[in-house]
Amino acid sequence: FPSHDTRRRQWDTSQFGDRGKYFGAMRQGANSRIQGTAADLMKLSFVRIAERIDPKRAQILMQVHDEIVLMAEESYVEECSAIVGREMIKAGTIMFPDAPKGLIKAEPKVSTVYDK
Repeated sequence: FPSHDTRRRQWDTSQFGDRGKYFGAMRQGANSRIQGTAADLMKLSFVRIAERIDPKRAQILMQVHDEIVLMAEESYVEECSAIVGREMIKAGTIMFPDAPKGLIKAEPKVSTVYDK
């Protein structure tokens, strides 16, 4: 995965005489790095979860923002939930190895319906 420090965005600097455009570009620059890194983190989480869940008992359905939604057999829900939490945290520690212990968290939620 690319380092979050290597993400770059280019702008036409001739427009920076306008303070609003300058500060807008600054926000976009910061947001690009954050969104790109978050996307990489989710992709790594997807792969790790897919490799560890039992595909006969659970399936990944979709991603919604910073959530991964799965469907699992009732008898497998607790184990699957633990796998999801553990692997999302592991993905975060892979991408941010210098993060203080306990800073990277995941909060799996079990529900019978999707209810953001």
